[in-house]
Amino acid sequence: MALSDGHAGAALHPRAADAAVLATVALWLAWLLLGAPAAIVALATVPIAAWALAGFVLVRHGGLPAAALGAAFVWGAAGAAPLSGWLNDALRTRPDAAAGAAAAGGFAIVVAPLVEEASKGLVLLFLPVLARRTGASPVIAGIALGGASGLGFAATENVSYLTIAILQGGLPGLLQAAWMRGVVSGVKHGIFTACLGAGNGAALGERSRGRAVGLAALGLAAAVMLHGSWNALAAPLVHEVVCDAPAPGAACAQTAGPLRLLVVAPLTVVAALAPAGAALLLAARRERRTATASR
Repeated sequence: MALSDGHAGAALHPRAADAAVLATVALWLAWLLLGAPAAIVALATVPIAAWALAGFVLVRHGGLPAAALGAAFVWGAAGAAPLSGWLNDALRTRPDAAAGAAAAGGFAIVVAPLVEEASKGLVLLFLPVLARRTGASPVIAGIALGGASGLGFAATENVSYLTIAILQGGLPGLLQAAWMRGVVSGVKHGIFTACLGAGNGAALGERSRGRAVGLAALGLAAAVMLHGSWNALAAPLVHEVVCDAPAPGAACAQTAGPLRLLVVAPLTVVAALAPAGAALLLAARRERRTATASR
């Protein structure tokens, strides 16, 4: 991570750090464009970038450098996404992981969330440096880094899902998938990994090694459980709402009706994600109050 603590030569100059992040983003986009049409890449990444920009504006008030947040986003997009994809493919092809529908369901609920959250969470290795050099609350910094990494991951992941959507449903299917995956539920990976970041941030503030390990493990467990419950419950329910099949097991309608797309599906997503999002906001607010009171 490119951070400056005032010591000459200890870190990249802020402008050089920003330039490095922008250059990496350009390389990432070029890599995506090699594998998918520009329209799909745009529909997959622009809504996620909007979510990320909103988050960056919020956490910048806490003194976190843009380069650090940008680097976390880039890691999620260009590092965690391909890494977890490779690991998931490797684990899925194991004989004991291909034993049938029950094993496939368990993989989606437990193994894949664990692999993906661990991959996205590697960016938190830089959390102690970020908190020390900026003076930011470790909990807030952890939420910000985890959230940024998760959003980057979602941007890359959505390219593959939108490619499948246009192959199966044409332009209407593509636009529907872009709405659902980018706008309505685009923040989900950010929330999952922000929980991991909050746990790691809380661990940094603990003097007891046992409590610190417990808090970090709790953050990982929360991220994996949220991710797994999304895969097991929320995602199938949202799919059923949007699919709007005429009968159980029948093919999906080409596009869902406005009521389902604009009201029912968003409310379902909010019900699934709002509790965790609210808990993260409350944790961040409490940290800000504690920091203000200690000054």
